[in-house]
Amino acid sequence: MNAVFYVVLPILLIGGAMTSSTPFVPGEVLVHFVSGSAGNNALEKAIHVTPPDLQALASVVEELQAATHIPLKASRVASGNWVVLNVEPGPLADRAAGILRVRKNIESVEVVTLEPPPQGLAPGPKGLRIRFTSRSPESIIVSKKMSGAEKKRFTRLVSELSEALDLPLKGYVRESDRLLLEIDLMALTPILVERLKALPDVEFAQPNYRAGFRSSP
Repeated sequence: MNAVFYVVLPILLIGGAMTSSTPFVPGEVLVHFVSGSAGNNALEKAIHVTPPDLQALASVVEELQAATHIPLKASRVASGNWVVLNVEPGPLADRAAGILRVRKNIESVEVVTLEPPPQGLAPGPKGLRIRFTSRSPESIIVSKKMSGAEKKRFTRLVSELSEALDLPLKGYVRESDRLLLEIDLMALTPILVERLKALPDVEFAQPNYRAGFRSSP
């Protein structure tokens, strides 16, 4: 029986070598800094020791967070002086919950961990469980969605909350008076890449693409 191994490689995109259908790690991007920039200087300091001292990149990552409005963490250095950055789902969900808690007609917001993907390969994604005030238009939409009605208005409600948070969201109803929102890391990743590309210190940015190799029998 053939075994399948997956490795993650920094693949420089030239002339559209990768397409939108190429699989990548949700919430994980690779960044290459401009030579001589503060980011590159911090990276040179980080890789001066073995293993790399990721703490040397702390101030640079903080600046990237402030510029992209997305909590980030440097997880490792890849071949070719690429830095692997991960979205921090916990802080991202906490910030989103804080914004929603002061929104009209919202009674409560809880940060929850959603069900993990099949085979438990990674922690479950972060989500928000929202309860709207009784008899508010939003609570009526959620209640009716539970019974299979109000699909268009429900989609519009999720879209409005997504715009308010400036985050891509998926919406579900599993309790008649609760809206469950999932922060869509798959959709957020290319958004993060575009924000990073716009920064002067960043020479290249891309999703962390997966490359699969099949072993011989």
